[in-house]
Amino acid sequence: MGFTESDTPVNKEGVVCLARSFGNGTCSNGGALSSIGVSWVVLNSVLSHNTAVGHGANPARAGTPGGGSGGAIYCDGNTFTVRIAGSVVSDNDAQEGGGAVFFVVMYDTFGREFHDKLASQKLSFARDIPNSERRVARGEFPIYIPFSLQDLNNLKGLPVKAIVPAEGRPYVRFDLTMLKNAPHPNAARLFMNYYLEPESQLVFANAGYNPVIKGVIEKTSEEIRPLLATKAMGTTIPERQDEMLELAKQIYK
Repeated sequence: MGFTESDTPVNKEGVVCLARSFGNGTCSNGGALSSIGVSWVVLNSVLSHNTAVGHGANPARAGTPGGGSGGAIYCDGNTFTVRIAGSVVSDNDAQEGGGAVFFVVMYDTFGREFHDKLASQKLSFARDIPNSERRVARGEFPIYIPFSLQDLNNLKGLPVKAIVPAEGRPYVRFDLTMLKNAPHPNAARLFMNYYLEPESQLVFANAGYNPVIKGVIEKTSEEIRPLLATKAMGTTIPERQDEMLELAKQIYK
């Protein structure tokens, strides 16, 4: 099972893991380390082949027990930090999250045949996205999909190239919402409008997020501009998640 904050020493910075090995652990959330409202410092440790075995996310979707987030590490709460240095985090698995948008959009665009052919190529699955991209750079794998534009700036200097196919790219929605009967509705509107200002949208665009107002892409950095200018193919919706998850399990056994 996974380890909680009670298993490791605590100082003013939170829970400290020094030169520890966490392998083959299981827990509803966070197969290696899991906590609520607690900060972690993980130094010179190895976290590999751990699994978050829950299902339904947090808060739990209707009809599910909840959990399944954070293959290696799961933290919840409002005020906490996670610091990791000199450590290896690899080959951990979580039931929730992952490449759902890629699966749905490719299925809707190209049909099941696309996924059947992809599955026949004996893929290696991983949830440690930054490390997976570096494994391509080290020559362990020839290609990694799906690639996230937000990671482009972290790959500078590595012998890899980010490519968006001519057909376009899936996207993930980020919504701004004001709660009904919010105590400070005008302040909420000002905050939402701030995100939609051209200057704010340019910051997001240069970080790999697609802007939602016109004229911003043309002002982005030369490196990311052609990738943002590609066609947005589509996304997924929560109502289809369980259906698509079951289909993905059938195809990628």
